[in-house]
Amino acid sequence: MRYEPIAVAKSYAGITPEQAALPLVPVVYLINMREPASLFLARRFAVHDKDILYVSNSPFSDLQKVFGLVGTLASPAIQGASTASVIR
Repeated sequence: MRYEPIAVAKSYAGITPEQAALPLVPVVYLINMREPASLFLARRFAVHDKDILYVSNSPFSDLQKVFGLVGTLASPAIQGASTASVIR
């Protein structure tokens, strides 16, 4: 999100007449990084001071967190069973 001059933002959809009267209006840019063309667009997109960037998680990162938690919880039991089989 950044504040753009109304001269730039006037052509964007969703600008209300109230916003058109302001010198700067808040604009949110959405880049879908699942599309290959978006990568090239993002390289040309200049980030300015005081811009707000939000990067969401990929759908698989939550699954990776669950597997990591299961692995962390199961590791002591697996290690104990392995040690017990070596001792016998």
